[in-house]
Amino acid sequence: MEDTMKLLQACHTRCRRTAIRAATMKGAIKQEKLRDMVLAFSSRHVGIDDECRQMLRGLGKGDPACPVADALLKAYTLCRLTLRPGPARIAECLLHHCNTTVKTLSQTKNRYKEASEHSVRLADELLALQKDFIGKLLAFL
Repeated sequence: MEDTMKLLQACHTRCRRTAIRAATMKGAIKQEKLRDMVLAFSSRHVGIDDECRQMLRGLGKGDPACPVADALLKAYTLCRLTLRPGPARIAECLLHHCNTTVKTLSQTKNRYKEASEHSVRLADELLALQKDFIGKLLAFL
């Protein structure tokens, strides 16, 4: 049960960070194709996150959100976009986020081998989503 909880918390954190980045970037994305792609990507994360949070509540764990970390992530994202605005910078920021998610979530999944099948399936879905999005973002660099 501990492995399942740790994997679900990692999935929740990565989904939450994706949603925060997308919401923060939304106003800066001028290209309709990129904006639609980012919003669809974020929406799929919200669905996975809802499932993760529901499973965490079932394990007796509340939402491990950290408002300070959320605020810092928003500020960091805005700073990066302000310093060099444009679609290439947005794609670069999202690529960095996706690569970090793939690395972190893969490490977590490998570390917690006793996690439930359902939590592993959610992690795999999230990893596949990241990898697919990375391929789509390359066109904007």
